[in-house]
Amino acid sequence: LAGERDLNFLVTTDEGKYVAKIQSAADHGFLQAQNRALAHLESFPALREPRVVTTRDGHDLVTLNDGRSLRVLTWLDGHMWSQDATREQVTALGRTVGAVDQALVDLDLRELAEHVQRPFGWNVLQTRDLLEHIELVSDDNLRQTVARILRHAVAELVPALEAMPAQVIHNDANENNIVVAGGQVSLIDFGDTTEVARGDYQDMGRRLRSQIMECDGVVVSMENLRGDFTVRDPAEDAVGHGKASSIATPHNGTLTPILG
Repeated sequence: LAGERDLNFLVTTDEGKYVAKIQSAADHGFLQAQNRALAHLESFPALREPRVVTTRDGHDLVTLNDGRSLRVLTWLDGHMWSQDATREQVTALGRTVGAVDQALVDLDLRELAEHVQRPFGWNVLQTRDLLEHIELVSDDNLRQTVARILRHAVAELVPALEAMPAQVIHNDANENNIVVAGGQVSLIDFGDTTEVARGDYQDMGRRLRSQIMECDGVVVSMENLRGDFTVRDPAEDAVGHGKASSIATPHNGTLTPILG
């Protein structure tokens, strides 16, 4: 099976299907955190997430002879969101992501904090770290625009987020981590699980919008949510009047400011 940082194998037995996952010894602590999150979700019967399969003596991780870690999860039947999804299932997906994150609110991982607070470029709480690598953006105009947005975030957003309660979330509901079976939507792959601020993200969105508006009239379009940025002058847009009135919701992997 496909995998970004681990080796994944489909195991078929008379009792059912499972996924055997082998990962580097360096990830042992983070795998413990993932297993704890999955075990925590088992107490919420409405959720259909993978379950951790333990050994006969109760261990959820096995260290192989070469030091790598092995764990086994239950297999979820269904098809991937990337293969087929309806507009009706978008609502079910939102409910599932919300329900999973809500279920994880009281998960206590203090003894594994270093793993869920690890360096992670997608965590807005670590925006300061992104500024340290701003020189990697080769285009001068683009680099200046991105730097202004990041500095605004560091000055305004990050302090507000740091003052909020924190919790662990799944954090990676991309189209290949979503399994659809009938009317039910499930999340797999907790490999991006991280600790984030828990608070009023509508307010955070308004603050982010105001930051984009303040960046010298330049509108940034974040294509595919993967860091491939394009920049244009609103004056060149047929409907642009120099400011962003709202932020569009993601559609087909694109987040684009709506000008008006």
